[in-house]
Amino acid sequence: EWKSGAGNSQSVSIDLGKTITVNKVVLNWGRVYGTRFYLILSSDSGVANTIYGTDAGDGGIDEIVGLSGNGRYLKLFCLKNNSVDLPYELNEFEVYGTQGVSFIGNGIDVMSLSRYVLEQNYPNPFNPSTVINYQLPADGYVTLKVYDVLGREVTSLVNARMTSGTHSVKFDGSKFANGFYFYCLSSGGNVMTKKMLMVK
Repeated sequence: EWKSGAGNSQSVSIDLGKTITVNKVVLNWGRVYGTRFYLILSSDSGVANTIYGTDAGDGGIDEIVGLSGNGRYLKLFCLKNNSVDLPYELNEFEVYGTQGVSFIGNGIDVMSLSRYVLEQNYPNPFNPSTVINYQLPADGYVTLKVYDVLGREVTSLVNARMTSGTHSVKFDGSKFANGFYFYCLSSGGNVMTKKMLMVK
């Protein structure tokens, strides 16, 4: 069971791995559910489109059908619950589209959102850009930096306070040389590093 940060508006984003046409989403809520939420679908280029919105979600299992939109990244955005100051709970996030069923583990693996996660960039190897996803269990200050094989910092992708949830950032390597690079996430006393390869 995943719980968002308490009180404020919250969002969870998933990378579908490729551009698909989304036609159905199933949300399996926990005890505290979103009544006012939106589904926002965005492309690799960052163009976003709201494909669903409601002010009357009834909890339990919300099966949302009749959707239409093409994209790779799907965000569930829940507005602040005005009646109680409690975190939202989400057990499962399933996405259906023309490529079949896309899900991570049991829907989205919401258990992973209770810890810090730095995912492998995609695509990898890449030319010349790639996307890095990371997950935060709580609001906090985040740095995400890229280093060359000699340990020299080549760019800073994130240097700001971020909200809890899943985030994506694009690394454009068009100004850098071919080869291996390391990207390092630091937040909440946690430091994680992964390697990526650029081949032009």
